[in-house]
Amino acid sequence: MDHDCVIADYTHISIGAHVAGTVNIGECTWIGAGAIVCNNLSICAECMIGAGALVLRNIIDSGTYIGVPAKLKE
Repeated sequence: MDHDCVIADYTHISIGAHVAGTVNIGECTWIGAGAIVCNNLSICAECMIGAGALVLRNIIDSGTYIGVPAKLKE
């Protein structure tokens, strides 16, 4: 976890996940093992970021995001 991050209540960040600087993570969000969230991004509430996912853009819709780069699982 880097500088100036805001982590909301009921959020879980798994072992090995990396959250870069100035990241805002919404309530009830789960960040999987080994996932990476890049600088200056926001993740909305009630999201699941899969293990090993790479978040390169803001996430504005709740849901499950997987892959490199992270995309909404349908």
